[in-house]
Amino acid sequence: MAKGHHKDGRKPHSFSITIKDIKLWLESHLPRQKMPADKDISSIMDIIINANGFEDAVEAVLRLKTGNGWLIKDFSNALKILRQSFLKEPFSLVLRDLPDPQSSLPQDPKKYLLSLIQIREGCLPLGKRLFGNVIVVQTLTQDLLNLHPNIIFVTPKGEILTSEGVIHKGYSQGILKEYLSQKKLYIHLQKKVGILKRHLSQVRTRFKTLKIELTQLEKLLKENEIEVEKYKKQQDGIKEEEIQTKGIFKIHLFTKRRKPKKDK
Repeated sequence: MAKGHHKDGRKPHSFSITIKDIKLWLESHLPRQKMPADKDISSIMDIIINANGFEDAVEAVLRLKTGNGWLIKDFSNALKILRQSFLKEPFSLVLRDLPDPQSSLPQDPKKYLLSLIQIREGCLPLGKRLFGNVIVVQTLTQDLLNLHPNIIFVTPKGEILTSEGVIHKGYSQGILKEYLSQKKLYIHLQKKVGILKRHLSQVRTRFKTLKIELTQLEKLLKENEIEVEKYKKQQDGIKEEEIQTKGIFKIHLFTKRRKPKKDK
């Protein structure tokens, strides 16, 4: 068995409950209600836009505080899902729309994880609740426990020390870093596809214009070729007439020269 895995092969803190499972349950149990859109149920990692190098620290805090749960907007649906017996494995649902927390923590924003990362618009109150009492330290030391009792300390590597004196390690598995990287690539590709589609549309429009211009030029060329042919025929007719006229003149001149003179 791989190190760090359960007997059944599951990784610690990884759950098989998916958004699809939740939506299927909602669809079968709440047929008269409007199904939540994708934006209403999503990964908790979706609240992070940019971790700025603190991916492991952020992932560790998310796993500690949310159990790597699903972000959900509707509180009533969250309760219905949690109370159903069909969900056998442990999981968590995190409410997205929350009021700003009232905090009395030490004021030194440069040390707080919240000030070092970028939270998605609309999720800042949740971000404050998750990361507002988390201070980033380079290493964990015992004297940190002498500080404010509601503070959680985390290292850039994802090691955690809680105010209760509990040390956590292994909550960071590199998933958030990969997730944000793939999301960034996806957004980049979306933008690139958008640019290419616009360029393709412009090229198609230009192609249609050129096709019309080509048709017009071919028509004009044909008309000119017809005119040239007409002119050529006219010229050939004039030349033939001129040749015939010259021939008649020569015959007349020749006949005149050979005509005998009358005797006097």
